[in-house]
Amino acid sequence: MKKVTSLDGKWNFYWNKTFKDYQQNKDSLHAEFINVPGEWGWLNYPEFGYGLYTMKVIGIDPSKKLGLKISPICNAFNLYINGKLLTTGGLFGTTQQNSLADYNPTMISFLPDTDTLEIAFEVSNFYYR
Repeated sequence: MKKVTSLDGKWNFYWNKTFKDYQQNKDSLHAEFINVPGEWGWLNYPEFGYGLYTMKVIGIDPSKKLGLKISPICNAFNLYINGKLLTTGGLFGTTQQNSLADYNPTMISFLPDTDTLEIAFEVSNFYYR
């Protein structure tokens, strides 16, 4: 039997930070909580920019294949799980010149390598209001 779990809810959010920033400075970065789905504008950040959303999921059975459905997002993103880039949407960038928005739903499947998932979404938005 397949079990579906929603990841909607409170995520950690880091404004103007990339996944690389997070990996290098995880212990010193200050996260804010943001509701997903949602917009960083609710935290009084400008519409255009980039940020990193993170969440930890514990109690995963590493012997079972998992799937992740990403609803259409009107911007660009990179999805990392346990430090590995698993999928992208558009071209994530830190400026309008080096990013390109996309609007496609995404489905991925993967076999976790541990009982804990560290999920990180790098998201950039320089086109959608």
